[in-house]
Amino acid sequence: MFCTAMASDILQHFFGITQTDLPITAPRVHLWIGDPGPSLVTGAEVSGGGYVPVQTTIDQWVVLNPTSNDEIIAFPEATAYWGTVTHVVLTTNLGFVGYPLFYGPLTTPKEIDEGSIARFKIGMLQITLI
Repeated sequence: MFCTAMASDILQHFFGITQTDLPITAPRVHLWIGDPGPSLVTGAEVSGGGYVPVQTTIDQWVVLNPTSNDEIIAFPEATAYWGTVTHVVLTTNLGFVGYPLFYGPLTTPKEIDEGSIARFKIGMLQITLI
């Protein structure tokens, strides 16, 4: 699903309301506990225990419809309990938080214990425009 800022920028650009320089960059992948909603104001991003979002490169994605990861995307090993991850948020790599692009639920929530590594196999992260 589109995050609110991304959807607004696309619509304003499409309808000629504003000229928008949409970010063109490979996304940063964030893990979320609870549904972030389109404005990323509910739920919470995983924090602590060695967690950092993963910056991807353009080469790690097959850009079709749907777009999906073409390489394994792995987070650092959890040095403490991260909780049960339910959603993924993709942002640009601009700034500390980044510009929110897309978000969505995991098919199966995943509990990340100390010593675990959260990873997404090839094709597990998909973005479909309908």
